[in-house]
Amino acid sequence: MSSTQDGHCSVLVEDDGIGLATDQAEPNQETGEDIGLSVMKERAERINGEILFERHAYVGSSVLTM
Repeated sequence: MSSTQDGHCSVLVEDDGIGLATDQAEPNQETGEDIGLSVMKERAERINGEILFERHAYVGSSVLTM
């Protein structure tokens, strides 16, 4: 977690798990896959925030919120 002088903060979460396939960029409404990620993005946008996802198959993922 880090913060700026103007009161903003950012949180970076990373893991070294199996990651997410890079071809899974959009949530699948039929199977429910990746729905949680799109909900997180929607909630961040509602409070004028931003959330960025980096997906790397087989080497982990990163989530940055601002």
